[in-house]
Amino acid sequence: MAGAPPAANLYYVLRDILRDLNDNDFNAFKWHLRIMTDIPRSDLEPADRLRTVDLMIQYHRQDAVNMTMDSLRQIPRNDLVERLPAQ
Repeated sequence: MAGAPPAANLYYVLRDILRDLNDNDFNAFKWHLRIMTDIPRSDLEPADRLRTVDLMIQYHRQDAVNMTMDSLRQIPRNDLVERLPAQ
């Protein structure tokens, strides 16, 4: 995929990636996400995987893929980075 994916496709791509994280990796992912974004901690901490995708797109639609990529590299889950669309 070249360029930014359509909004619906982006939801599915991010959802599928977060579903592939175990609970520890998912919590670490959200921790890194919280550091690099202005998503309120009170919204992000209790968020499940689907709500996390909603929050990422709500607050940072244009940067959602890059934020996901950066967070995945930090935990590190580079295998999932490869599944993200090119920016």
